[in-house]
Amino acid sequence: MSVIRTLRSRAAVTAAAFMFMLVLICSSVFLAEHTAHECTGEGCAVCMELSRCMNNIRTPGTSLPHIIIAAAITAVTVLYVNSTREAAGCATLISLKVELLN
Repeated sequence: MSVIRTLRSRAAVTAAAFMFMLVLICSSVFLAEHTAHECTGEGCAVCMELSRCMNNIRTPGTSLPHIIIAAAITAVTVLYVNSTREAAGCATLISLKVELLN
């Protein structure tokens, strides 16, 4: 029982680290792509988003909501894929008892 719990803990830590790195990388890419945008002046949406991305990079604690959202989307996607795979059934040649002759 403890082995399963340890594996789940490791998987959760690995997923959290992956999401954290994903948020940092996406923030960096957004900054790189939009630093030379045509600013509309005060209240520019791109400038506000650039500011948020800079805060994500400077203080990792601010990226926590993004990590939680990304983890939730990933979990829902994985659960959906697993449920559809089970519903569809995995038919292989062996499960269909096909005899393979040369």
